[in-house]
Amino acid sequence: VSTQSTGITTLASENEEEILGEIILETEEDIEESDFVDDWWRNDQSSIPTFLNNHDRGVVSRAIHQGLTCGACGQVAGVQALEARIALVSEIHVPYSIQNFMICNGRVCVGTQPYRMATLAKKTGWIVPKDELPWTKRDCKKWGPGKTRCNCGHKMGNYSNVLDDQFVFVGPTVRANTVEKLKYALQSGPATTCFQRGGAKKLGVKCRNGCNHANSVIGYTKDTFLLQESYGKGWGQFKNGTWETPIEDRCGEAILQKAYFTVIFYDYDRANAYYEEIDVAESQLSYLEYKPGLHFTEEDLKNIGTAKNRCAFLGWNCKGVFTTPDGELKLIASVSKLGKKKKDDSNLVMTKYFRKRQMVIYLRNDGTKKYLKIKMPKKGDPKLGMTNSKKAAPFFTSYGRIISYRHPQYHLVSNTLVKIEGDIKDSRKIDPDTKWTLEDCNLQNKASGKSLDLEEMRIQKKKSTLIEYGITGKLTDMKSDTQRFSVGISGKWPLISSRLGRPLLRNKKTRERSFSQPGGKTGVSPFRWNARQLISMIGKPLDKNFESASGYFEFSPEPENAVVPTGCKLVVESDRERRLVVVKKKRVRMAHGVAKGVSERWTLQPGTI
Repeated sequence: VSTQSTGITTLASENEEEILGEIILETEEDIEESDFVDDWWRNDQSSIPTFLNNHDRGVVSRAIHQGLTCGACGQVAGVQALEARIALVSEIHVPYSIQNFMICNGRVCVGTQPYRMATLAKKTGWIVPKDELPWTKRDCKKWGPGKTRCNCGHKMGNYSNVLDDQFVFVGPTVRANTVEKLKYALQSGPATTCFQRGGAKKLGVKCRNGCNHANSVIGYTKDTFLLQESYGKGWGQFKNGTWETPIEDRCGEAILQKAYFTVIFYDYDRANAYYEEIDVAESQLSYLEYKPGLHFTEEDLKNIGTAKNRCAFLGWNCKGVFTTPDGELKLIASVSKLGKKKKDDSNLVMTKYFRKRQMVIYLRNDGTKKYLKIKMPKKGDPKLGMTNSKKAAPFFTSYGRIISYRHPQYHLVSNTLVKIEGDIKDSRKIDPDTKWTLEDCNLQNKASGKSLDLEEMRIQKKKSTLIEYGITGKLTDMKSDTQRFSVGISGKWPLISSRLGRPLLRNKKTRERSFSQPGGKTGVSPFRWNARQLISMIGKPLDKNFESASGYFEFSPEPENAVVPTGCKLVVESDRERRLVVVKKKRVRMAHGVAKGVSERWTLQPGTI
């Protein structure tokens, strides 16, 4: 890892400081430090390198000039740190529109805490690329009545969403206020900080405690922190927009006081696929050719991240991703077996490819004990029917849709399979009538034999005892209405108790979760799926006993805390009265309202292909 020689450069002139003013100290409600256990960073520092510069990893955009009359240091530092951290997880680097973040945050050229940029991305789920809305500072395109408001990508909807390609979700923002914690955090990309510029006469000390200027912390040497400024690509002693300061001096201490980083998780729920690096001879590989209807273009092969994403959505058609000796990316259609002679050939050259494993579901109708099948005629669209487990059709979920693994250009719409229009990854073009959700499910863990259940909580008041309910795990009882919940199929969703008819809430002050009456200092406490685990929006999974795990989400192909939705009603999200049923043990139909003589309960049985 390359490093920079020790040296300090003046951060800004006094005139710039007067113009930019002090950063507004906003509420820290988005900082989830109290939700993190002490071991989020490893006490064993032996694996931490002595030197690190995230610029060398190719994910930090070059320094830009915020402008002498635009107090946007918080937006610049926050966006560039978030951009790099997401790039490292998604394996796709796309420069983000700082302008869009600044506009959507409602603080055009006004100071803000840099971690607010991650909060904005988390709340909107939308990031606009730089090339669609470049840096214009105070100037912006107007929209709305009278054209009085600046463009904001997620509100207008006519800008691209980078997160359609970067399969991640944004977790909590966490303090990194010790040298050890900050160095550990920097292994996953830049952090942000805020400090008071100037004011120290001692030679070499250029900042102190306070908060009137923000920077990205991009790395460290043995004795210094490396930071990126927002005064242009040629600024500073190193002529690249960066500077460094001793860790042990007053400025180093100030940087630690306001150092934060955002945790980024890979979103396996997006297409439910993961990859394993496997030894192979290139002669075993057959490459996937471009086919109409597969939404597969050369643009998907621009880097390893986009190639993996496209392969995930191609279901059975794509078996993995390979980089040729010339550096060209290929999608794999099939992998042949090596004969005995070839295995024994000493001249055989082996290489590696990324083999795809798809996490699928089989839709089992509990009343008939049969599975959904797909019959593909020679002409026309595929047909649905019921069959035994051996002939069951595998599906995978994405954006609330149920997509055929064997025929990934089709997804389940009502009781038919319909071709997906446009790019399967484009979240803007998903019809709400094609999205599914699950109602009145028993959420089971096979390892513990338990299901999610209500837990009675008695809260003592001054003159009375208030009874509320939280969540816990109890031995599975399919007849118990306290073990029935409504959940989403993908994305984030509220956990709704069938017994109580209301969602799980979280007290913003105590952070305790319960099915209390809404109001006061409470808000919905949403969950999401990730690789079959039930996790909170800050990345904490429920363990196999449905208790909150001590750590944070970690991928496993067979997690012991995997949850199986059992005995569910499979309903249309836009009209929850419409649900998938089986009539006379073999006909797949949609029912609306009260229906007799139908089997309406389904289990989403997991599998891996």
